[in-house]
Amino acid sequence: MEKLFGYINKRGEFVIKPQYKEAYPFIEGLARVKKDNRYGYIDKNNKIVIPFKYDIAYDFIKGLGLAVVESKDKKRSEYINKKGEIEKKPKFKEDLIHPVGLTAIRVGDKWGYVNKLTDIVIIPEFDRAYNFSEGLAAVKVLNKWGFIDKKGRIKINMQFDTAYPFSEGMAAVRETIKWGFINKDGEVVIEPVYDSVKSFSDGLAAVEKDGVWGYINKKGEVVIDFKYEAADDFGEGLAPVVLK
Repeated sequence: MEKLFGYINKRGEFVIKPQYKEAYPFIEGLARVKKDNRYGYIDKNNKIVIPFKYDIAYDFIKGLGLAVVESKDKKRSEYINKKGEIEKKPKFKEDLIHPVGLTAIRVGDKWGYVNKLTDIVIIPEFDRAYNFSEGLAAVKVLNKWGFIDKKGRIKINMQFDTAYPFSEGMAAVRETIKWGFINKDGEVVIEPVYDSVKSFSDGLAAVEKDGVWGYINKKGEVVIDFKYEAADDFGEGLAPVVLK
């Protein structure tokens, strides 16, 4: 029997019973879900707000109220609003397109950063780079990851085997084969004991141990037991999960 996604609250209680092949966090009151090989969007009461009719769909863009969708019969991508109406001439806010003013780019084999005018402001010298988040960006040099500020200065030394962008003041990092979390001073605040992790969202992070997922708070305390086969970020108080 196929295992399906449902949504839990922060007490670990199902508020939307398992019924979706795919499910993603809520953004601006709607969540992207998949059923019968089509994507649609539901609200927190599990009401279908935008019908299941898309072959490809993405989450709504926070602050913009638009999502990109595509149907095979139309053979092109379109923007829809939260009513499912097509926006033929969407208006974009510059601060949403470039929310931190800098974007990671690849030049040859190296990564650097450009500003809104596509001027290179941080020289491409990194082997890999993520976009800035909360004032810092994760970058890779000689197989180790660290963090730089917007002037290209190293703020957290290259010492991790993998690092993800900061979220809610915490960044997930991997040392050898285990994951933990650091703060913006580079201090380990949650020891690397997990096999896989997601970023903090709504004060909680999904973490995996021995093939089972649960949720921890920023103190590293388990607040929702390890009992899920799959778990994603909390969004607006709910998180999509699959029971083990």
